[in-house]
Amino acid sequence: MNRKKVILSILMMVFLIAVGFVLPHLFKEKRGEKPASSSPTKEETTDTEQSSSKTALTFLDFSALQNFFSKGQIETLCQELQTYLTDTGNTSITSVQFLEDKTTYPNASDIGFSFRLSDDSVLPVYYSSSIGRFFYGEERTPGTEEIKTYEQQTDENLPVLTTEEIELLPEGGYDDTKETEPEKQPSDHKTTTEAEEVQP
Repeated sequence: MNRKKVILSILMMVFLIAVGFVLPHLFKEKRGEKPASSSPTKEETTDTEQSSSKTALTFLDFSALQNFFSKGQIETLCQELQTYLTDTGNTSITSVQFLEDKTTYPNASDIGFSFRLSDDSVLPVYYSSSIGRFFYGEERTPGTEEIKTYEQQTDENLPVLTTEEIELLPEGGYDDTKETEPEKQPSDHKTTTEAEEVQP
């Protein structure tokens, strides 16, 4: 008997909860009111406006950055560039071009990059390899302070080797060869005696 009462009480609780959620929803639909979640809020509209302004930015010659960074770091740079330009009020910028030949190395841990904006101004961007962050403009405004972990790129085609197997491999990537004597090649020169006999 106790088991039946427990099961009935659980079923009654589930039924009451379902009725509590379903009836108000049906009542609002019957009155013609839209649920509050369907109307966009101010925050949502500003987010969509910012995202539409961010997508309008075109990145030129960014494939050359693959010599310096992984794809994930280049994506971070693009996002931070958009944020920096929006924060500094440069919303009229439509394109950013990477100037590879203007790359500098101010010190051992920093790399200086130059980007030409659509208004023909040049934006310097610095990357600090010691902390793994980008800094924008002459004032070196830091990008986001969020710590990002990038996925390690691996090549699935390479064989899996242990350290012992690696130590046995020859240096330079070539197989060990046996020492053999160099082959004697026939010479095209005539000996001095043959040359003397030909002359009268």
